[in-house]
Amino acid sequence: MAFGLMTRERDYKASLRYMTPYAGDTWWALSRDCCEYIVGFAAREKAFYDFYKHARYPDEAFLQTIVGNSPFKSKIARNVTYADWHRGGYHPEVITEEHVRFLCNTKSFPADDPYGPGEMLFARKFADGADDLMEALRQHIIETEPESGEASAPV
Repeated sequence: MAFGLMTRERDYKASLRYMTPYAGDTWWALSRDCCEYIVGFAAREKAFYDFYKHARYPDEAFLQTIVGNSPFKSKIARNVTYADWHRGGYHPEVITEEHVRFLCNTKSFPADDPYGPGEMLFARKFADGADDLMEALRQHIIETEPESGEASAPV
């Protein structure tokens, strides 16, 4: 019987010991210091590494657990990758013209957005051959970018 990302039969406490397990998005923007911390931690903590080698969906929990239990936890910010999950399921919706119009008309996402308030810097999931949609977004960014010399909003 599954319980979240781990089965009840599997004793994750033996491998994670003092750590709280975390899970979440696989799209991250990490500082070099954080990346070095992750690599060093994985090299030192063989039991932790081996646990996730055999875990279900390790890409949704490995980094999240390391960073969530690290000095970098306080620096975690909202996700900056737009994905349409409104229909549920295992995959986000493919980006359509409707999504592009929505993104072009949305300056900042509201506080009640699942990712929190702020701008989106990336989008997924584009179909092969969606060059026209990506070009429309690129043009929108170029047209709305502040003139050189103007201060832009902090990210």
